[in-house]
Amino acid sequence: QAYKNLRKIAPELAQRMSKYNGQGEEDINAGIQGYAELEKAVKDAGFKDMPEFVRVNAKIAWAFNYLQGQRGMARFQKMQDIGMREFDKALADPNVPEQTKAELRKGKEKAQTEYAKNKKWADITMKGVRLFSDEKTKGVIERHRKEIESAYTGGLEIPEAEFFGEKLE
Repeated sequence: QAYKNLRKIAPELAQRMSKYNGQGEEDINAGIQGYAELEKAVKDAGFKDMPEFVRVNAKIAWAFNYLQGQRGMARFQKMQDIGMREFDKALADPNVPEQTKAELRKGKEKAQTEYAKNKKWADITMKGVRLFSDEKTKGVIERHRKEIESAYTGGLEIPEAEFFGEKLE
């Protein structure tokens, strides 16, 4: 609810605040008033104050990002698997000329090397992100993933992804 409240007031607040540059008493008062409006929006959603909302949001965001990262990595693994199958199919095809197969072998090797290199860095990043969330929070986030995703994206639908005609989820 806090995101909906914030989204409701944000355009008009941003428009109003855009004419201030942070200098002078009028600008400071406008900033204080803007903050009060933001805080009211989160309080109306049940938070004690803005700092509490920010702490809760940070905890949710870390867990959400970790779970989204896991989903993304699973997608990339599936794409890698599909890609390797496609290379193998082309390499096994007797109608593909040997010169083309030589290029396909190079392409397959490069794809494997790049994937391994990128996965290593992704794994390191995921280990770091995992430090900022706990299993209980991740469980709650996973159960409410669609609602949280909608809140973070403003309700934009994320299309299902396909690769070589196969769904990635």
